[in-house]
Amino acid sequence: MVAEKLIDLFFSCLILVAMMYIFKIAPSISILYLPVFVLLLSILALGVSLWACALTVKYRDFRYALPFIIQVWFYGSPIIYSSSSIPDKWLALFALNPIVGIAEGFRWCIFGDLQRLGVTLPICISVTLAVFFTGLFYFYITQKNLTDII
Repeated sequence: MVAEKLIDLFFSCLILVAMMYIFKIAPSISILYLPVFVLLLSILALGVSLWACALTVKYRDFRYALPFIIQVWFYGSPIIYSSSSIPDKWLALFALNPIVGIAEGFRWCIFGDLQRLGVTLPICISVTLAVFFTGLFYFYITQKNLTDII
């Protein structure tokens, strides 16, 4: 599933490159760091998927709560708004959402806009790795019983 979305991201990036060419927007040298943030996003998606898979099989009603959780997570992430609208005193708490650092990283790579990446990126990397490794560990523990439950 993650690989499928990476292909979708590739074609979306082609459209972005075409639009940047049409509107004469030159990318900065920071565009070379884009694969790092794609990898970070892939690791986060895989970790969340491992958690969701194991919890959905173990708790059947979790599949009904998952779309709501994803929608709340979307609105709590700086996708349609910038993290500059968040006050500085709340930024560290806000950065516990790993999408904050990844979204700021994508903005920096594409637009060269380095607003709060220095604050959010270390927290993002820590939370992303924690989600991935705990998801991997929880899936490994529960995989023995998953076939019995199904």
